[in-house]
Amino acid sequence: CCQAALQVYTEADFPYEWADTQSNLSLAYSSLPRGDRTENLRRAIDCCQAALQVYTEADFPYECAHTQNNLGLAYSDLPTGDRSQNLRRAMGYYEAALQVYTETDFPHERARTQTNLGLAYSCLPTGDRSENLQRAIDCYQAGLGAFSETDFAHEWAAMRVNLAGIYANLPTGDRNENLRRAIEYYQAAVRVFTKVDFPREWAHTQCCMGGAHADLPTGDRSENLRRAMGYYEAALQVYTEANFPHEWAATQNMLGVAYKSLPTGDRGENLRCAIECYEATLRVHTEADFPQSWAGTLNNLGNAYWYLPTGDRGENLRRAIACYHAALRVYTEADFPSQWAMTQNNLGLAYSDLPAGDPSQNLRHAIDCYDAALRVYTEAEFPAEWAGTQANLGNAYCCLPTRDRGDNLRKAIGCYQAALRVYTEADFPQDWAMTQHNLAVAYAELRTDDRNDNLRRAIDCAESALRVRTEAEFPREWATTQNVLGIAHSNLSMPPGGENLRRAIDCYHAALRVFTEDDFPWDWAATQKNLGIAYSRLPAGDRHENVQHAIDCFQRALRVYTEAGFPQDWAATQDGLGAVYADLPTGDRNENLRRSIDCYRAALRIYTEVDYPDDWARLTKAVNQLRTSVERQ
Repeated sequence: CCQAALQVYTEADFPYEWADTQSNLSLAYSSLPRGDRTENLRRAIDCCQAALQVYTEADFPYECAHTQNNLGLAYSDLPTGDRSQNLRRAMGYYEAALQVYTETDFPHERARTQTNLGLAYSCLPTGDRSENLQRAIDCYQAGLGAFSETDFAHEWAAMRVNLAGIYANLPTGDRNENLRRAIEYYQAAVRVFTKVDFPREWAHTQCCMGGAHADLPTGDRSENLRRAMGYYEAALQVYTEANFPHEWAATQNMLGVAYKSLPTGDRGENLRCAIECYEATLRVHTEADFPQSWAGTLNNLGNAYWYLPTGDRGENLRRAIACYHAALRVYTEADFPSQWAMTQNNLGLAYSDLPAGDPSQNLRHAIDCYDAALRVYTEAEFPAEWAGTQANLGNAYCCLPTRDRGDNLRKAIGCYQAALRVYTEADFPQDWAMTQHNLAVAYAELRTDDRNDNLRRAIDCAESALRVRTEAEFPREWATTQNVLGIAHSNLSMPPGGENLRRAIDCYHAALRVFTEDDFPWDWAATQKNLGIAYSRLPAGDRHENVQHAIDCFQRALRVYTEAGFPQDWAATQDGLGAVYADLPTGDRNENLRRSIDCYRAALRIYTEVDYPDDWARLTKAVNQLRTSVERQ
């Protein structure tokens, strides 16, 4: 119709009508749902620019401003070309419109254009992100007074949703305060955006409120996430798979993230719910239709399988690895470098934990993944991610059993020390403490150079970690570090007299205040085993009493360390128990030696000549010597 009208409304004969038709044709092209979106918007832009040949600010100020605003909208929506340049052009047109749309003469048009300008600033990918968002806030707030809740209800509510979205993503200022403001604006908006009158807007705002609650850094974390989940589930009353498939899938993904992050309740069940949500998302967000969302959801699904504490651990990790590898089909280093690096880091974590296959090979795969991630995660551009990946790389080297063990531990120490350039006690206290703890582990195991010096460094690092890892605030982490501190003291050869072993025993007893058999069975058993070793080596006090304490500790550990469930730990504990029985100074000597032989023989069921040649040779020799002693007696 517009094109037909232009056959009559020529620019020469009917300039106003020609310009008005060009303006209408622009709106039609902008709204056209079919065809090439870029081509449609380019035509809309051409129509607006044609109209402005007649609609000058001097002759037709209102029409000129209206067309400038429409030009801004077309450039804002343009899907191709330089995104930043398109938005900069849009902002220029909006600002031109605002020269006419004054607060006095055109308050409503001014407020709408301010909203469009704010949206452009919020989407701008270049420049200072915080500054862009602050300008967006200024634009939205400038327009807030133009619309009342009663007279312009929809626009009043929509402006508050937009403003809330900016506060929710603002990287500067008090994060908690920004999110609280966002929540207040969302809550105001739903006074208008009710489920009955504006179901789609209501559902969108419910999702946004869920996201804000999920991100809240203060308050009860579990309660915040439960509220978020309530908002997501409310949104799904409108966002059905049949009627709003894209929004339904996106909400399922957010609900999955909330379940995965939930710190209370049954951890396995929460993660199972998360997995169901992610798998639901993938029914709609396919690789062909929504590649980025598909890859992001697969990454989330991989994380859920990685964290899953129930079922076959090896199978869960293999599924996680498959998810990450699939995500990397979309997340390439060239097109999505930060997402590629994140997925490489996640893949490294999964390979590091994989219990099946060759452990050394798995850790080598992990190291390759971390090294790849560090090509993108540089210290300058991604300091926090760089430090986290350095810490993960250090963990992989610390666990690597092959090649030069000392060299692996020195590489781990180098990675941890690098991470501490970013992870400072002031800025990242928990990450700093975790890295200090890991440094303590590496130094405690390092047997090259000066052994006592390495152990003293381990003690210093563990004691540093305990400045943050207190029993009150981080009980499990505190107990873990107490255990490492005990190991370091236990192996320190100076000063003589058993003082270090007494300190080690104190550390292990402290850890057992948290590591109970019911709540942390594996950690409890490990600490009991370490405590048994310390008592067995204690030179001071009643020797019989010390050895009996050691036997009791090893036997308690074996309540958890079964041959079937924890074969290596079970064998190591049997080994320690055998040594203690062989050294027991009281009771029936032959009976003690026979018990020692039984323990060593049990350990040899795991310590085979093929898999553990050194331990097999040592224990076989010990059994033969003990049998000779028994026969002589």
